[in-house]
Amino acid sequence: MVGRLLGLVLLPMVGAGQKIENLRHEAFGSDVVIQYQLTGTRPSQQFLVKAICQNGTQTIALNHTEGNGVGRVRAQDGPDRQIVWHVTDDVPELVGDHITFTLTAVPVEGSTGVSRGTDEVAAPLSLADRRAVLYNELTGQTDTYLEQVYNEVTAFKNFGERAFESRTDLIRLDQQIQRTNEAYEKLLLNKEPFKQRIRSLWGNEKLNADADQFFSRSLDQMHRTFLLPFNETLRQINDVASGKFKPRERTERIQRIRIELEIRISQLLAEIESVKGDAKGFYTNLRY
Repeated sequence: MVGRLLGLVLLPMVGAGQKIENLRHEAFGSDVVIQYQLTGTRPSQQFLVKAICQNGTQTIALNHTEGNGVGRVRAQDGPDRQIVWHVTDDVPELVGDHITFTLTAVPVEGSTGVSRGTDEVAAPLSLADRRAVLYNELTGQTDTYLEQVYNEVTAFKNFGERAFESRTDLIRLDQQIQRTNEAYEKLLLNKEPFKQRIRSLWGNEKLNADADQFFSRSLDQMHRTFLLPFNETLRQINDVASGKFKPRERTERIQRIRIELEIRISQLLAEIESVKGDAKGFYTNLRY
């Protein structure tokens, strides 16, 4: 479900002469279409374009997208750009009174290329460009993980409030846990490669230590201490939903689960805010 979209915010691009103009966006069913024009460029230039959605205090990375306006964008393909975001592939729904979108674009320096008919041989990426690529990959995957953790907390909260009244809620809860696990596994798989690339591209011991500390907190500690306990809660929920308990015992079990959920949700929400603060500081130090 896609609710009312109130604004489109642009972060200016780095570089001289380039502009993003004629910004517009519209919801179509479960998709959001963002259109813009990339002007003031040279045909040989390339850009790394990233889009995020802000719904109140929630930051949502646009991971399931199509179109010629996101990722690596080549100026030679013309000014008109479009991003189609498949919303429900990233979040269960998008509803709110303060929904905005932000586009950031990083010019790939030295992307002059050598034209040969319809083929182009790209120039090697500079150090700044390689840092920019890593920055976009790392922040995108980390933001997605934090977003899915937040969505999981919300799913458990909604399920507890409705007190086992809907089988659909249980299915949504299970699907959200799968999304969180997928985001966790992807970031976990790339953790060491990210750290190795940071060492190679920056050669800064303090930054290396910051990376070790950040990944340890955002991945290991959050997953072990705050996320894994929800698996036990889910097991208890499935026991109750199976219908094997008599009414009185079922009511007592539901009450215990709701109390337990309230405590765990409060703890995890606080941890999410703490990790988001750590991420902001780490991203600032990692700016290329």
